[in-house]
Amino acid sequence: MYKAKKRYRSLLGSINSGKSIIVNNVHEFLKHIACNPLSKSEIVISVFKDGKVIAVLDIDSKKFNVFDEIDIKGLEKIISLL
Repeated sequence: MYKAKKRYRSLLGSINSGKSIIVNNVHEFLKHIACNPLSKSEIVISVFKDGKVIAVLDIDSKKFNVFDEIDIKGLEKIISLL
């Protein structure tokens, strides 16, 4: 798991690490692009094909600090079944 740092230009721009990302408070994330103004935390899981990121699963929550390692493992498992 990777906790996103404030210094990145965008959350999706930080996925190049290939690691799943949790942002506990999107309001503290530099240049966060909110699709929903009610969003308070976010999780991003990379989708790979042939070793390359081809998509991302990006989930927002209306609550702070809502995502954890259990969410990452479950979502990565679901993505692996695709």
